[in-house]
Amino acid sequence: WARPHLAIYGHWLTAGHGILSLAHVVTGDIEEHAERREKYESTLRAFIAREDLAAFPTVVISQYLSDGIEALVQCHGIGGLRPNTVLLGWPNTPRKADTFGATVRLVSRLGRSVIALRSLEYRDETSDADPWEVPRGTIDVWWRGKRNGALMLLLAHLLHQNPEWRRNRIRMLRVVPNDDAQDEVRQHIEELSAEARINVEPRVVVADNPSIAIQSTSANAAVVILGSDTPLEGAEAEFFQRMEAFAGRLPRVLFVDSAGGMELES
Repeated sequence: WARPHLAIYGHWLTAGHGILSLAHVVTGDIEEHAERREKYESTLRAFIAREDLAAFPTVVISQYLSDGIEALVQCHGIGGLRPNTVLLGWPNTPRKADTFGATVRLVSRLGRSVIALRSLEYRDETSDADPWEVPRGTIDVWWRGKRNGALMLLLAHLLHQNPEWRRNRIRMLRVVPNDDAQDEVRQHIEELSAEARINVEPRVVVADNPSIAIQSTSANAAVVILGSDTPLEGAEAEFFQRMEAFAGRLPRVLFVDSAGGMELES
């Protein structure tokens, strides 16, 4: 994609199923880009066909990125369905932290959940990694007992439902500061798993430093799912650095900021 463009994926999670919209927000003068809108949409259609995705394309042209995202999230959908989750690429440099943080705040303010994908493999432009190859290892969900847990576990379950990911077992993990909390936390994880009827391997890690614990315990995971939050205005750089510290050199991380409304009961 050209630099002024932003690729956004809208994902509807409904009763365990998703409808995917591959969207492109084009920033710039509307009159200048209007005639090329069909070309942008054709490019998306070709990509969807080439990758055999069950998705539909959407192109929004707006003078300002924020206006384009707002129009996309509020106005686009299928029939009565509207997007409840937006998947974004995690910024690959601190320079993009301000723009990313503003985008997350806008989406969150509109009542949508945000999932940000951080992949070290694709920070290297010379990488020839196959984006569809399923990596070995576990699907690790690091839970802190907060509102993001339901969506994090649901994402892990939906991923595991894919036949090619069936061999990647789900682990639900939590860091505690001392041994006294281990039994209670493990029991809570088991109860949550049973209630949702999602088979997970509970793991409680005793550690003083959560970042080090996450990186060492999940070093061989196929993907790591971490809870996130909405960065405050003016604190985007701090937010970026904090989440980078949690992820470290983990190759594939999903940061999840849930707007709520995700039920785990079957």
